Amino acid sequence: VPEERLAERLSISASTLRQKRNLLRGICEEVAGLLKDRHVPINLFGVLRKMQPVRQIEAVQLMIAMDRFTVAYAQSLLAASVPADLRDHA
Repeated sequence: VPEERLAERLSISASTLRQKRNLLRGICEEVAGLLKDRHVPINLFGVLRKMQPVRQIEAVQLMIAMDRFTVAYAQSLLAASVPADLRDHA
């Protein structure tokens, strides 16, 4: 089924459909499981993708402990990460 047709049937834009389709790409399965029943900003996943899987898990566990699921908090955890915990985006 063409993307545009599917998006039309779902009453969303094609770009929104693509964004949702790729939402968990680069996110480890454990993190997806930890976040599956929580309402989190969609941009949070972009920040988590910059981290290695182990750091993603640590960051999400901290978010759960603090009950704080904001992009700003995720960015602060990213900034506090050591280089070995980050993915190379070169």
